[in-house]
Amino acid sequence: MCINQLWSLAQRTTALPIGRGAFTLATTYTLLTEALQIPNLVLSGSLPAQQNATVNLDPNVRNISGFITWPEFHNGVAAGLRLAPFEGKMSKTWVDYNRPDEPNVRHAGLFLALGLHGHLRVLIVTDVYQYLSQEHDITTIGILLGMAASHRGTMDPAISKMLFLHIPSWYPSSFPDLELPTALQ
Repeated sequence: MCINQLWSLAQRTTALPIGRGAFTLATTYTLLTEALQIPNLVLSGSLPAQQNATVNLDPNVRNISGFITWPEFHNGVAAGLRLAPFEGKMSKTWVDYNRPDEPNVRHAGLFLALGLHGHLRVLIVTDVYQYLSQEHDITTIGILLGMAASHRGTMDPAISKMLFLHIPSWYPSSFPDLELPTALQ
């Protein structure tokens, strides 16, 4: 398999989570005691003519980490959108139970999906601060978008203040400039 063909297939594979999120919307029932499984994006190929030898993408040819960041985020969103509405209220404990040891892009996408379902209302400001203080840009994006979606229409002042700090166009002229990565703005 030619490396260029593998890259072409990898690009197609990275678009699959968006369709999977739409196709499997609210189809999985889970217990609040179960961890949510987020499937891996497989970007390797196999060579049937050579006893199914596995071929991985060459990181020296292109930047794989930059290539895979947003597809993995959308993979987390798709996994979260797969959740069917809970019978009762989702608990903060379930959100904490699904927290990885190290912040990662897929978990950040899960925050957006939980927010779209309205499940992030169980988090209080100190919980959100713990996630924002990790200084993982993609997690910050996921939690901000998820909290905004979860609290849409409520005019919650705490959420408005949190979002205000990350949207420089809302700053008054006397407000000090804050150093924010472009992706967070």
